Amino acid sequence: MPKSVAKFTISKRKDIFKEFWDIGEYNKRIAYIAGLITSREKKITRKKCDGKKPKNRLITHDYFLCIGGDNVPICKGCFMITFDVTNRFI
Repeated sequence: MPKSVAKFTISKRKDIFKEFWDIGEYNKRIAYIAGLITSREKKITRKKCDGKKPKNRLITHDYFLCIGGDNVPICKGCFMITFDVTNRFI
């Protein structure tokens, strides 16, 4: 289990899960998830000492749960567990 799971009670995560799946329509669920994910440029670029090619990733994603109107940051693993979605979906 990811560490951020401990930030929320099981009942709160179940409420969020139920709210998400009660939306019903696939496109609305996609919009809901998209509203909880932000993208930004990565903060640090490191040079490889062993001469290997650096990674091509240019952005990083931040994941949030909406608790009481506030977006609380969580890890991707907790996000996926809470909404019961796959990496492919997000």
